[in-house]
Amino acid sequence: MPICFELTLKGEKEPMVLTTVDEMICEHLELPVDKDRWCLDWYQVIGMSLAFGKSFEDVREYLSKDGEAALLEVLDYLEMHFTVYAYREN
Repeated sequence: MPICFELTLKGEKEPMVLTTVDEMICEHLELPVDKDRWCLDWYQVIGMSLAFGKSFEDVREYLSKDGEAALLEVLDYLEMHFTVYAYREN
């Protein structure tokens, strides 16, 4: 049973395509978009945690302990602009 998550812009009803979210993160951080990799591996770290049902605050606590300043900036951006929905596929 795969675990999944969706990010929806605050005030909107439909979740965004995660590659579009990645492009927004890159723009915010003023980094180039890499079509083969997620910006700062946010999907593998933050995305996986959100899919497991962790809150933004839970992820912040984890990243703070590891001194992940760049990923904390990504997390702040996501929390400011998006709501998260985590679920399991059957």
